[in-house]
Amino acid sequence: MKPTPTTTDKSLTNQKNSRSFAIGIGVTEWLYLLGLVFLSVGVLVLFGWAWALIGCGAILIATSIFNAVQPAGEK
Repeated sequence: MKPTPTTTDKSLTNQKNSRSFAIGIGVTEWLYLLGLVFLSVGVLVLFGWAWALIGCGAILIATSIFNAVQPAGEK
């Protein structure tokens, strides 16, 4: 008779499964944050096209990294 898994058992399993993606997700979160900051500063500042482009670039890079990190079945 197998014991029923508790929520802590399930969360530990989820942590093990998601551990390999933690670095990629952390990087993309920082890039999204930086991208949004640069984009908002670029929009607010007059002639801030360079800032806005840097922000868009960071968001695009974060998106490509995030897509590359995802397993093929989850795209």
